[in-house]
Amino acid sequence: MPRMLAIEWDDHEARAAVANLRGSDVQIEHALSIPLTEELSDREVGQKVAEALAELGISKPETLVGLGRANIELRVLTLPPAPPEDRPDLVRFQAQSSFTTLGPDWPLDYVELESDESGSAKALAAAISPDLLTKIREVTAAAELDPQRLVLRPFAAASILRRAGAAPSGQCVLMIDVVGDDADLTVLADGHVAFMRTVRVPQTEDGAVRAKSLLGEIRRTIVAAHNQMGDRRVEKIVVCGVEAAHEQFKRVAEDALQQPVSFLNPFDGVSLSRSLKQAMPAEPGRFAPLLGMLRDEAEDAAHAVDFLNPKRRPEPPSRRNQNVAMGAVAASVALILLAAGWLYKGMLDSRIEELTTASNDKDTAVQKANSLVTHSASLKNFDRRDVTWLDEIAKMAGEIPPAEEVIINDFSLTTYNGPGARMTLKGYVEEPAMVRKLESSLRYNNNVVNGKRAINDPNRDEYDWLFDVTVIVEPDKLGRGRPLGRDYSGDGDATPSAANTTADGEQDSTDQFEDADVDPDDGNVGDADNRPDDGGESGNEPDGNEPDGNEPDGNEPDGDEPEGSEPEGDDPDNDDPDEAETKKDRSADVERGPVTQPVSRR
Repeated sequence: MPRMLAIEWDDHEARAAVANLRGSDVQIEHALSIPLTEELSDREVGQKVAEALAELGISKPETLVGLGRANIELRVLTLPPAPPEDRPDLVRFQAQSSFTTLGPDWPLDYVELESDESGSAKALAAAISPDLLTKIREVTAAAELDPQRLVLRPFAAASILRRAGAAPSGQCVLMIDVVGDDADLTVLADGHVAFMRTVRVPQTEDGAVRAKSLLGEIRRTIVAAHNQMGDRRVEKIVVCGVEAAHEQFKRVAEDALQQPVSFLNPFDGVSLSRSLKQAMPAEPGRFAPLLGMLRDEAEDAAHAVDFLNPKRRPEPPSRRNQNVAMGAVAASVALILLAAGWLYKGMLDSRIEELTTASNDKDTAVQKANSLVTHSASLKNFDRRDVTWLDEIAKMAGEIPPAEEVIINDFSLTTYNGPGARMTLKGYVEEPAMVRKLESSLRYNNNVVNGKRAINDPNRDEYDWLFDVTVIVEPDKLGRGRPLGRDYSGDGDATPSAANTTADGEQDSTDQFEDADVDPDDGNVGDADNRPDDGGESGNEPDGNEPDGNEPDGNEPDGDEPEGSEPEGDDPDNDDPDEAETKKDRSADVERGPVTQPVSRR
């Protein structure tokens, strides 16, 4: 199980946390403070740390080093729109003019704060002097440690705050972490560090003096953060530690700032060893940055600022070896293909000559076969749309009402270029309701029936209602290329509804008015339910309420409908009226019932 050490120090003490890593889980084994004095050199500080670790049996762990805000130079930079891979170079270029003392050998890292739609961004850049980095390496070398990370302390503590849910999105929070003689004041907006300061805390046992001094620095921090963030204001204050150690500061801060003050113990939510549970540190808030570094490292979360591993332009991958290998393989393959190509070409040339001769010999047979294929296609097309008319007429004759109820004046049969055919029936009935009965009887075997309006002929005494019905008939079924006719088995007899018929077999007068929409006062007859809309088959009513057609005196109409009874929308340029009517009937999406044109009897 790998061990990891997080450590930081100042003039008075060194703080260290040792953890065991189990995948992404962290167990804190030790949290220790090592007393120091200002007189100690960097080498002596490292020796003190080595002695404390040796007592705990810790040697050569992976090491993370924390660094306070007071030891670095920090600036907020505005970056123009640029691709992400160009931003490290852009930040260093901007920092050359923004930092007071920044040399080319200074370690510099940055974290992006925000960006807008245009691609411009704000970045918080941090740099440390090479002299400070040398001092840190002297201490770690004396402690027999090899640091892998050099992390900015306020960012590590902010990581603990985010994990605890104390800095939610949409809120601006001030985090206070008192670490030895310093206090880190960090403002988080939407869970991300937006502003930070590190201030000195008076070394006195008087809690009121320390609280008053810290309160003044908090006010300055809030004002400075507001100036940088615009309309964002601090809404809550969180102190790293336990309330018992900061009760006096809480009372003073809440009274002076009129804002709630809460506390966060960084050891909450972390697995602790048994020995650590029995001897917890007196001020756990001092270890918040160390625990934040350990948890970020265990979860492979990128540290916001790391001076040993700063953000750089990605190095382009080296493809030299790959290119050499690919070139050698390509040359070998080319030689093999070239030799094989010459041999294969000779074989293909011989084969081409043989196939050309055979093809020329078979041209005549191919032409004869194409002629047979064309003829066969014509026969199949004929069978596809064929209808056995004798069977169809016999079936229709058995389904329609008897001659006492229906007189068929005109009966025509038409075939299409495509599958199926059409039957057209014209004649007379005694009343409009009989047209419905006729259409219902014709819907056997899934036939599509379209009926035009029934028109009253005042010149006839009996059977004075003229009808025009079109039936779309499906073609014969084919079996093994032969027509088998239509399957009429399973057809139910289409019978008209008996809802409007009295016990004597006559139509009830009240229902007759409902079905035909008869107004007893004016004698007009019309089927209101089946009346077409403006875009359908809406014929013009003849002037004078009489059919405008030439009828022989005292004889039945010759089957031609009166003027105005044909549906609007027919194409006048169509040379074949039957063909145009067929296409229109076949495209109908719904079946229409008979429509009776209002005509007044004289």
